[in-house]
Amino acid sequence: MLRGTPLSFGIDRTNLQLKDTRDSSPSDASMPDPKHLDFLAHLGAGRKCHSGRSLLDHLEGTARLLMAWGSEPDVCVAGLFHSVYGTNAFHFRSLSLDDRARLIGLIGLCAEQLVYLFCTSLRPRALVAAADTGVLASRFDGTTRPVSAATLQQLLEIECANLIEQGGGRKTLASIADLHGEGRLSMDPRALQAIRKARDRCLT
Repeated sequence: MLRGTPLSFGIDRTNLQLKDTRDSSPSDASMPDPKHLDFLAHLGAGRKCHSGRSLLDHLEGTARLLMAWGSEPDVCVAGLFHSVYGTNAFHFRSLSLDDRARLIGLIGLCAEQLVYLFCTSLRPRALVAAADTGVLASRFDGTTRPVSAATLQQLLEIECANLIEQGGGRKTLASIADLHGEGRLSMDPRALQAIRKARDRCLT
């Protein structure tokens, strides 16, 4: 059962110039913010390979899926940056964890926290398991931290978009669809349709 325990990120908020992504959406709501794309390109995402094309292509595609599903603005932005600190499956780090304040200044605290959790958790297994345990396991040392139901829902949306965009993750997508069917998640119908379609395509 999902738990509502709040998260603690250990961030010193002193002197941080926080940005609310809801007040700075690009004019075309279906397009990621050009400033965000430029930032990722500056970090080398356009030159790094990922699933047969550039990392930047994958990141933008992930964000576009989330936008098409009507995900919250912070979730869409986090989807664009979801691997910026590296993940357990994709080790390339565009930014060091020591540079978190820099990313917070660009995309806002809420979006960056989602990015941080996505990058540092033992995903996708830990995300699915958290629906039962209410905690996320770290990919670095296996230690756990509590995660709220709302945050877990957002992280699972990002994971679904990430996997669907690169054409993989059948077992994870099936597990997430099952969680929705059991009433333990509430996925947007557009997202659920894409999840089921991708799951079934992988089975054929």
